[in-house]
Amino acid sequence: MVRLDSTARLQIPASRGTAPEPAAAPASRTPLIIAAVVGGLVLVGLLAAMFSGPKERRTQTAEIPQPLPPDPGPRPLPRPNPVDPVARDLEELDARTSLLLRQDKIPEVAGILKAARGRTPRRMDRGVDERLQKLDAAARRLAAPLLEQREPR
Repeated sequence: MVRLDSTARLQIPASRGTAPEPAAAPASRTPLIIAAVVGGLVLVGLLAAMFSGPKERRTQTAEIPQPLPPDPGPRPLPRPNPVDPVARDLEELDARTSLLLRQDKIPEVAGILKAARGRTPRRMDRGVDERLQKLDAAARRLAAPLLEQREPR
């Protein structure tokens, strides 16, 4: 019995009854020739397409767009300082109620206008009345969809 360690290799002699493998047939060059011909035709086609364009050269000038100025949004025009105390008081009243009206806070605006009506001189009552009418129109505009839903059809 022959002992072999794990690194030794055992050589097995070829059996005499088997014939040696035939040599591999030489590889065909036909696919290589076809690939070269197709590649050449593609190259000729690209060159023909490139040179068949217009003869004039285009000069490309990259125009850098100027950034648009930021949209200032709707801003009220500056008004001169009113000399008339009634006009000044009405302007202050408008300044206090304009933000509340844009936020549709009708009760708060009504409270401010009622308080202004009670403490103002008689000359300012007409201005306060006009603002109350605008408030009434805004309230009707907001309540219109609710009133349409409530009314039976």
